[in-house]
Order: sequence, then structure tokens, then C-alpha cells
Amino acid sequence: MNFEGAGSDSQRTVVFIQAAFQSLNTHTMNLRIHPWLPLLSLIMVASPAEISAQYERYQYFDGSDTIGTQSILILMDPDSTNLWQVGPPQKPLFNSAATLPNALVTDTIGLYSPGNTSMFSFTYVPEIPWGLLALQWKQKIDLTAGVDVGMLEFSVDSGSTWSNVFTSPFVYNLYGFDPGTVDTVLTGDIGFTGTDTTWRDIWLCFDMSWIGFEGGITFRYSLEADTAGLPHEGWMIDNMMLHSTFMHPVKEMAQPAFINVYPNPATDRVGIVLRPVGEYQLIEHMYLSAMDGRIVKAWAGLPSRFWFDTEALPKGTYYLSIRTNLRSETFPIVIQ
Repeated sequence: MNFEGAGSDSQRTVVFIQAAFQSLNTHTMNLRIHPWLPLLSLIMVASPAEISAQYERYQYFDGSDTIGTQSILILMDPDSTNLWQVGPPQKPLFNSAATLPNALVTDTIGLYSPGNTSMFSFTYVPEIPWGLLALQWKQKIDLTAGVDVGMLEFSVDSGSTWSNVFTSPFVYNLYGFDPGTVDTVLTGDIGFTGTDTTWRDIWLCFDMSWIGFEGGITFRYSLEADTAGLPHEGWMIDNMMLHSTFMHPVKEMAQPAFINVYPNPATDRVGIVLRPVGEYQLIEHMYLSAMDGRIVKAWAGLPSRFWFDTEALPKGTYYLSIRTNLRSETFPIVIQ
């Protein structure tokens, strides 16, 4: 059965999260994705007590998560060929939800057909301009490997442009999936592909400082089946949660410097990480200059963790000037 409750004007906002925040003092694979994304090493999972200072919204697809101030409200693509449905999965591989009885599945009974495109989306509008946003969900996939793809994209301009979470420098962290099931498919898109029938607990994290309040951030899940593929069971999702928190769900290595720029020398990518300080921070402007003072690249309004490619730049020494809302620093970097 199709998911109900996304048709009214109020529900077309998809997600509205209202929370009074408190001030706290407190893969290496052959892809067109760089193997050291995410940039910062992860050392251990935080305990429940350490991430308790957060606000959460849920969608378990069992009929109770329908209140906009407490739930993730899904907006289905109205196209008649859209296969996403909510119900008890009844297939050989997809035969049970993570939390009974229902899951969100590309057809609860049948297989998807070659050439099919199926999408759903939802939006989150921050009320506080800093902290971390963590999107969590469970999934299984059964797609033609290297041909069909499950893509996850986000937009911060109300859907005018979309970015792939596997290639965007604005993603703070992304983990929990089997690296062997992420690849570049025939169309050149990067996403989930192949078969993985283990329930994977996926986390996608963003620094909220750059998202803004007007349109928020919209997430879009798309199953893209190429005509060269074969029918498969598709994509199954359950137990979706949004965490608005001041602590990352994974502990990170201590960073003595306020701004960390690495690696240096660099061969294909340079990463920038601001040390967490327990308050709003944003890279307001960043410039890459040649030795003669020419500005080679310029950015504005960046999150506290970012990276840029260097492969198209001539080898040599450059200066990276970073101005945050708290301080400014300039770093000499060598591109090899």
C-alpha cells in the first residue's frame, strides 16, 4: 500500500522539527570517491549518555509517526511508476521489516523493472544555526551490481540543485554501509549497488552552520534502474531518525590546532577541519592564492569540515587563507 499523509498543504513541508535547543559547554575502494572521506579519523562510538543532549524525529512506517513536530514525514514522488510503498515486505530476500510490521520498500511484493525510477524525499528546517544534524536509517539492497543504483542526494536551495552524498565536500560524515556495495554505475552516478541483505545502520551527518533557515535541507532517495539491468527486489528502508545534536555520534580524534589543513604536501585533495568549540562557527571566506598573489580559487559560507580537489592545479606552493567567524589563519601548502 502507498504511504499516506503527504498530500495536504501542511504535510507538503515534509519535515518540521521544532525544538528548544540548550547552550551546552560542553572506504578505501576503486571508486570515483576519495578513499579518505570522511576526513577525520573515527576512533570509537559514543555512548548513549554522551549523545543524550539531542532532539530526535522518527519514521518507523508503522502508522504512529505522523505528527509534524515529532516525525519525519515522507513526500512520495507522484509519478505513477513510483514503486516506493509502505507495508509488510513479502519477497524472498525482503521478507521482514527491521521493526514489525512495515518498512518502506520499492514494491512490497514485486520486483522493479529495468528503466524504472522511483523517488521519495523529506525536508528539515533548522531552528538553531549550529550543531550537527545526523540522519540515521536501516536498509537492505538488491540491485543489479554496477548497473542499477540507489542514490541519496541533498539540496539546500529548495530542490534547484542536488548533490550526491558520496561526492559532496559538505557532508560531515557518512558511514555504516558495506563499502563493497557503493560504486560508480553505468550512468556515471555513485550510490548503493549490488546485493546486501544484512540490515545496515547508516549514518549521514552535516554541520548545520551552513544550511540556513529559509529552505532547510531536503533529502532525496532515488532508485535508478538502467534498461541494461535485470529485475531485482530493490531497496528496503526502515527505522529512520533525525538527530539534532551538539555532539557527533562517533568520537573524533582530539585536534590541538584551531584549523587543521591536511595532507600537506597534497596530491589530489586538501581537507580543512575546524576544531569544535561548542558554539556557532562557519568558514566565512576561503581563498587559495598562488605565490604571486593571484587568487586561484575562492569559497564562501563553508561548514566546519570541508575539502577541495587539487588534481587540476599546477604543482607548486600555494597559500590557503581561511577566515572563520572566530579567527583567521593562512597556511602554505604544497601541491605535488
